[in-house]
This record gives sequence, C-alpha cells and structure tokens, in this order.
Amino acid sequence: MNQNTNNDSANINDIKHNILSAIANMSESFLYADNWEHHINDVLITIGEATDVCRVYIAENNYVNNTIEINKRFEWTKQGISPQINNSLTQNISYDKFPKWKESFLQKQPVENNIDETEGDVLKILESLQIKSNILIPIWSNNKWWGFIGFDDCKNQKKWDPIIVEALFTISNIIGSSIAIYTTREELSKEKEYFRSLFTKAPQAIAIININGIIENINEEFISLFNYTREEAIGKELDALISHPEDITQAHELTESVKRGEKVNTEKIRYSKDGVPIFVNITGVPINLKKKNRGIYVIYQDISKRKLTEKNLLESQTKFQELFNTTTDSIFLMKDDIFVECNKSAVKLFECSEEEIVGESLLMFSPEYQPSGVQSKELIQLKIHDTLNIGPQQFEFTHISRKGNPFTAEVTLTRVELQDNIFIQIIIRDISERKKAEKDLLYAKEKAEESDRLKTAFLASMSHEIRTPMNHILGGLDLLLDSDISEEEKQEFHQIIKNSSHSLLKLIEDIIDVSVLDSGQLDIHKQEFDLKTFFNELLQGTEELRQNNPNIDFSINTSAHKAEIDTIYSDKIRLNQIFISLLSNAFKFTEKGNIEVGYTLLANDTLQFYVSDTGTGIPEDSFDIIFEQFRQVDYEHTREFEGAGLGLALAKGLVELLGGEIRVESTLHKGSTFFVTIPIKKPKPIEKPKEIPTENKISYDFSNKTILIVEDEEMNYNYLKTVLKKTNANVLWAENGKKGIEKVENNDINLVLMDIQMPEMNGYETTRRILKIKPNLPVIVQTAHAMKEEKQKCFEAGAIEYMPKPLNRKLLLKNISKYIL
Repeated sequence: MNQNTNNDSANINDIKHNILSAIANMSESFLYADNWEHHINDVLITIGEATDVCRVYIAENNYVNNTIEINKRFEWTKQGISPQINNSLTQNISYDKFPKWKESFLQKQPVENNIDETEGDVLKILESLQIKSNILIPIWSNNKWWGFIGFDDCKNQKKWDPIIVEALFTISNIIGSSIAIYTTREELSKEKEYFRSLFTKAPQAIAIININGIIENINEEFISLFNYTREEAIGKELDALISHPEDITQAHELTESVKRGEKVNTEKIRYSKDGVPIFVNITGVPINLKKKNRGIYVIYQDISKRKLTEKNLLESQTKFQELFNTTTDSIFLMKDDIFVECNKSAVKLFECSEEEIVGESLLMFSPEYQPSGVQSKELIQLKIHDTLNIGPQQFEFTHISRKGNPFTAEVTLTRVELQDNIFIQIIIRDISERKKAEKDLLYAKEKAEESDRLKTAFLASMSHEIRTPMNHILGGLDLLLDSDISEEEKQEFHQIIKNSSHSLLKLIEDIIDVSVLDSGQLDIHKQEFDLKTFFNELLQGTEELRQNNPNIDFSINTSAHKAEIDTIYSDKIRLNQIFISLLSNAFKFTEKGNIEVGYTLLANDTLQFYVSDTGTGIPEDSFDIIFEQFRQVDYEHTREFEGAGLGLALAKGLVELLGGEIRVESTLHKGSTFFVTIPIKKPKPIEKPKEIPTENKISYDFSNKTILIVEDEEMNYNYLKTVLKKTNANVLWAENGKKGIEKVENNDINLVLMDIQMPEMNGYETTRRILKIKPNLPVIVQTAHAMKEEKQKCFEAGAIEYMPKPLNRKLLLKNISKYIL
C-alpha cells in the first residue's frame, strides 16, 4: 500500500479485516442511535485505528452566495498528531480552489493526494498540515452531495488498495444513510408539531370524529365557540352535542355523506352548550389512511356577523332602492371601501353590469394616478377618512369605465348610518362635457388674448416699418431743397431716399404676395432653367445687401455638384424670391462672419438648398413661430432688428406651392441654417387613355387588368363593380384593410380603389402597407371625407388620386385609365 513500503500483504489484509470490523461496529451504533452525531466521535476512533492513518475527519458542505464551502465538523487524530479542526486553513474554504475535488465528488469518485504529485492550492494545504498523502471519500445523503470523509497520513505516501477504497465508500454510505434517517426524523417531528399547532391554534372550530360520529379531539376555538370543555366533548356524538333535536336527522345525513367520501360545505345553525344559536359554515372532509376512511375532519366557521350584515344590507337595499332607481345621478353605497349597492345610472356610467360593481372597490374604476399626479388610492383613502371623521367631501376625480373610457366626475361622499352600521354614500356626476366646455372657453380666451397681442404688435411693427422709411424720404426731400447743403450731402440724402423707397416698396410687395398667397391665387409657372445662371443672377441680386454688410463673407457653394446636375425644373422667379427672403433674413441677423448658399442633390429627383449664417441664432422654442405671418422672435418696442415678420412666412408659402418643404436648424448666438427641399424633375407626360368616341360616350377596355376594391360597404362595392363591368376588368373585393393587404400579396393587382373609413384598419394605414409590398402600385382614394386636410393625408399615405364621394363615374373611369393603360 505504501510507495516505498516495507509492509507485506499480510499487513494489508489486517487493515482490511480491521476496516470490516469497524464497519460492523459503526452500523450497529448508528442503527439504534437517535442522532448520528452522538456516536460519530467513537466511530471516527474505530475507523482511524482500523485504517492505520494519522487523522480522520468529516466535512459538511456549506452553501454561501451560490458557492459551496468546506466546513470541517468532526475529527479524530492519532496520538502525537496535532488536531486541525479549528485551523482556519481547513474551514470555510470554497471548492472553487479545488475544482477537481468538486468534479470527482459530484461523480461519486474518491480523491487521492500525494505530496509529490500535487501542486497549487492542494499542495499548500498538504504542506501546511504536514500531510504526506490522503484520500477523500464523498458522502451522499438523500441523493444529495452532503460532504466528504478524509483520511490523512502524515508519515508516508500511499497508494490505496481498491478493496480498501471500496470499504471506505461503505463507511461514507453508512454515514450518509444515518444522516438521511436523522434528517427524515427531524422533518417528520417538525411536521407533526406543525400540524398539531395548526389544529390547536386554528382560527376555526375543528372537531375530529371517528366513523361512528364520536368526537376524538377538538381544538381551542371549538371550546371557545360552543363553550364545551374538552372533557365534556370528547367521547360524545358530535351531531347530538351541538345540533337542535329537530336538526339531528339532517346533521346525520351530512355526516353520512362525508363517510361516503364526499366533501361537504354548507351553512347551518348549530347551538352552544348554553343553547345560543350560532350561524356557521360547515366543512366536512373525510380522513383517508391507506385508502380507507378512518374518520372525519369537521370545521366550523362562525358567520353570524356576516349573516347579520347581509340582513342589514337587505333592509338598506329595500329602503334606498326607489331613490337609487329614480335619480339621474350615479349613486353607490359603500361599506369598508367596498361597493354593496348601486343604481341604474351607476351601471350606465361605468359601462358594466351591477354584478361587476358590487363587491369591488372604487379603485377598480380609477387610473393609478390622477391628472394632478396624486395616486388615486392615496386620494380615495384620504377622502374616505375625512368623510368618516370630519364630514361630507366633494372633489373632482377621473374615473375609467369597465370598457376603458376615462371621464371626469364630480364626486360627493357622505357618511350614513343604517341599522347601526356605518356606510358611505357616493354620488358621482359625469362632468366631462362641462370640463371640455371650460377648456374650450379658456382656449378661446387665450387665443383671443394672443390675437389681440399679435394685432397690437403687428400694428406697432407696421407703423414702425412704414413711418421709418417715410420719415427718411420726407426728411431727405426737405433737406434736398436746402440751398446750404453741399453736393456730397445731396448725394448722401439721395441714397437715403432711394434705400428707404426700396424698403417701403419691398414691404408693400411682401404684403401683396402674402395676400395673394392666402387667397390661393398665386400661380406657379415651372420650366427648365440653368442652375449656374440662376446662382449668377442671385449673386447680382444680392449686390446691395453685400455692399451694405462689408463685414460679412458671402459665398455660393456649387462646386461639389457641377457634375451631378446642370438644369432643374421649377419656378425660377418664385425660387429667386425664396432665396431673397432667406438671404435678407440672414444679412439682417448677422453682424459679422459669413453667409453661405449651396445645395445637395437628394434621392427621388429632389434638390435641397440651404442658406447658412453665423448670426444671432434662433431659440429652439421659436422654430415654428418664425414661419407665421407677422411673427418674430422679438415683438417688443425694444427689439434690436427691423422687419414686419413677412419674409419667412412668404418663403414658406412659396416653398409649399413648389411642392417642397422648409425647415431650420439653429444654435443660439452661433448661427442658423435654413433648408429648402423641392422636386426638380419634369414629370413624364401622361399617356392619354384609349378612347373610342361613340355618340358622345367614351368606352374603356381594361381587359387583362385586375382592380382591387377595398370597401367595407357592400352597396358602395356593388356600385363600383357596376361602373367597371363594361370595362372587362377583373374586379376583386376586400371588405377591410387587412383583407386588402392579403389580396395584394396573393394576386397580380394593377390598381387599387381605396376607401378611408373602414373597420380594423383605415385606408391611410392600408395604403402605406400595400405600397411597402408593391411600391409602384397605383392607389386611388375614394372617400366621403372631403376636407382639405383629409386630402393631404391621402397623398401623404401614398395615394396618386383623391376622389371625394359622391363619385363622378366618368371622372373615375378617366382617372383609372391614366394609370392602368
């Protein structure tokens, strides 16, 4: 057994014999032991002497923060060998330092260590404890790795004989089994004590009777409820003890039902020792052991107070029923924060049945938080407390009906007493319409005040913008007539009069253009023109602006895009007008620095121009209002910059007429950049549909073409089908948006006629999803929504035509032919 052993095989056989004797002795010790720990030290002495080692110990696994630690609990050492059970090196060591040990133990394998064959943390442990070799055997209990038993040799390095190792495993198995037996006994004892305590201290009265109905045991609550002592009850027939003589037959029937294996739950009257009737809920459960009925477990719950409450509530209901059902206010009766009654108006208000209200709390019809930010639960509890202790409470509260519809209500809480019981009466009035009217009135008031303020600011601004150049003109003319002024001064006054005249003329032109723009009579004339020439002309048109602002470096950046585009298709005059407005604005708000004009070619034949400056910048909250008429960031008489506030509004209107959009990016005190995005490509000419004039009528042939009608009204579909019948088109019908998408996915569709108002999915969303599937599929909207904003929404969704109902049949066929032939 030793690597350099002088022992012969006879010595090994002696050790085997001694271990087997030790196993027999420890088995007998553990067999009759109440607690294995009481005998473990004697067992370790026997094992240590039998195995001829220096130290034997048992370590238990300790689970801490998802790690397993070694916790040495018991130890025997040979005379002359120092104990290590209190050594910190052998206690609370994580198995993370010995991963191979953990892996072997989990596989129910031993671990052998010899000092000449180890390294790392294992070597440190062996050296510090002066161990030459050892063997560690895992201990398993109840199919769980419990720990291990270790055998240390401090004198020799050993190679353990397999038969001895097998015997050591027998020792660990005996220890594991003893631990399991003790643990099971402890758990059974605790469980028995738990059920005894549960039975004795249960809040319900409990009696255990045998199959003959005789009481075998009762708990403390049974004694308290029925006023019988334990001696008076045990041994008596339960039904005869607490039932009225007239009820014994019925009580026996219940007992017999439980004997047959049924579970009984009912409400009856039983009597105490003093003859006092007690309304109880009775639960009878058979006690089955090894599939045989050994008795009955009977539970009595005192429900006298509940029955009294029910009786009182019934009387309350009768008393207030007429009031509840005749008033238009929603009235509730609440007890202990729970609704116990409500009227028909309440059912209508909360959009549910009476059964869905009664038994619920007011919180069930409230959002978690009120608009003020206060928790609904906190507010309700406060108001209930004040109602009960101070007096009636009235407040506004947001409710949510059972269907999820929120509404604002005026709530009144009043404390009422009925049959010695305290209730809270709740009156709820829906004031949503009133609140909406108040909100609309406040909004109208604010708009009126804002309009008045803007009107005042506008009149002051216009007065200033007109009077200032007129003052220059009239004053300059008077000075020109003065014979004492020099020729140089005359030229100066002449230039002042000229500049002021230009400013006044520009203001008048802007006012006229804005008026024409608002009336919808401003015409757009698009044509192809050279972009380079346009910018050269723009440079010439800004000469005066540049001369009046010598501290500003002005540049037009087109070099990066010369190779990409030469000519564009747009309204040259209006585009120039847009740039002049933006550049006038840029020069006005830039004292020094630079102003740059340029453009970027975007996808889809779109050009994005920009005008960038290093001026004062614009606050982010003013990005929208600067494009409104007569609006500026600064309205006051102390404002630093001149202007009537028309330039950017005019620019925005012109951009939108060109089919584009305008936006601004700005950082306060650092500058602004205005972006103008417009389409620049001439649209392809639309081929005329094949028309065959016959007696002033036009016929269309849509053979081999498939038209999908997405329309939820069958009558409208039948009309469209009739209109298309003579065109020979293949017509498909989808009753809603979802089915329309399915038709597009599964069929070769040439054109879609789309309704807007439909169930499940409206026409806008349906159009967007269809065009994601087939981007080039023409969609014609036909809808009863004829407002201007609705038309815009249709085109934003991707429709190519918009036709309000009632439909013009000829125009419908004409529009279809433009895109299908």
